[in-house]
Amino acid sequence: MFLKELQYAREEYDIVIVGCGPAGCTAAKELGKKFDVLIVEASSLPRNKPCGGLLVKEAQKFLENENMLSKEYFAMPKSMGIKYENWNSGEVSFVEKKILNIDRKKFDSFLFRQINFDYVDVLQRTRMLNFEKTANGNEITLFSNGSTKKILCKKLIGCDGAASKIRRKILQREPQCYVAVQERIDAKLNQTIFIFDKEITDYYAWIIPKGNTAVIGAAILEEPKKRFELLKYKLQHRFGASYREKEASLILKPKAISDIFLGQDNVLLCGEAAGLISPTSGEGISFALYSGKFVGKALIKNFENPLEYYREYCKPLIERIQQKFEKIKKIQPEK
Repeated sequence: MFLKELQYAREEYDIVIVGCGPAGCTAAKELGKKFDVLIVEASSLPRNKPCGGLLVKEAQKFLENENMLSKEYFAMPKSMGIKYENWNSGEVSFVEKKILNIDRKKFDSFLFRQINFDYVDVLQRTRMLNFEKTANGNEITLFSNGSTKKILCKKLIGCDGAASKIRRKILQREPQCYVAVQERIDAKLNQTIFIFDKEITDYYAWIIPKGNTAVIGAAILEEPKKRFELLKYKLQHRFGASYREKEASLILKPKAISDIFLGQDNVLLCGEAAGLISPTSGEGISFALYSGKFVGKALIKNFENPLEYYREYCKPLIERIQQKFEKIKKIQPEK
């Protein structure tokens, strides 16, 4: 159930999940009837994460299998191909892909409502400040509305994204993160456009239709504000200056398979916090959905020692990422 204040949280839970995006929601849905679960989310719920909002075939398959593919969260056009524009070389190509277009806020809201709140407590606008290993699990320090509280849990699941505090504390190093900046424009389009321009980013930029509007965005490593303004300047001839609702978030870009970290001891990581994200496209929804379910399956299978099972379940996800690294090598062979 929704807890109005931090003080109403219990002193101890079987599992604390930090982050209530696709990974956190899917894990909570899987675990809810088996264990005492607390979800901690830093923003208000339903949350609104800056995101292009595209479902690739792997995400579609997951949602179909879980009976969660719903018209409730689709944006128009629902299905579309992708146009690739290389502004460095002038090359343009078009690929027909069955990619589904979603409203990300509605999608996250839908996933959140799949949780059985008779068995799961939820704290919104609450941050995890720290966690410490104990003899039987972890002690979590939470902060909300000016107050703090320490909670014990047997297992801690980090679904806290690219800037994961949990991952950072365990590994003591920062992963490579880009700033994903996007802004909504008044434009009705019928296809997604991916843009490659070295002046803007060594990753890519995008234009994605959302009904009578579209979002333009880019994943940028350095000087995100300046480079995003350059993208807007270069797009003026297409869309004019009707920009509004700018938003930004961090996005992880793994450099190698070794950047994937699924957990340690009584701490498990899912989705982007684990490094489970495409290094070529930045697509993370499918990895978040599957890893959330897999961490739940692993804990149900063996609550005391779930990590071995979790790693086994995640092998197909890691293989997908490895294939994408191989693709990068073919495009950009080592000198």
